[in-house]
Order: sequence, then C-alpha cells, then structure tokens
Amino acid sequence: MGVRVPRLGSDVSAAPVVKPFVVLAARFLGPGPLRLKMVKLAHELDDRQSRRAAA
Repeated sequence: MGVRVPRLGSDVSAAPVVKPFVVLAARFLGPGPLRLKMVKLAHELDDRQSRRAAA
C-alpha cells in the first residue's frame, strides 16, 4: 500500500513556506521510497520557485 504525496498544483506562492517542512520531514525518514518522493517534491518546489523568479 503506497502513500501519496500531495501536489500543490499551480499554487507556486506556497512553495517557500512548504519546502522547508518537506525537507525536514524527509530528513527524519529512513531510506525508502517515501523519502525519495519527498526529496523529489522538494526539488520540484525549488524548480517552480526559480522559474517564477526568472519570469
């Protein structure tokens, strides 16, 4: 049974608030698929934030 990580959709303004909590939670998790998904989500949030700053 898998756990889904919620997506933020197009709400990029929440990324600076959410990303530190995602990173903190991923650090406390042991190695595994959920940790990898959370790290990927943190990177996606960072990419969205940098794209918005460039536009």
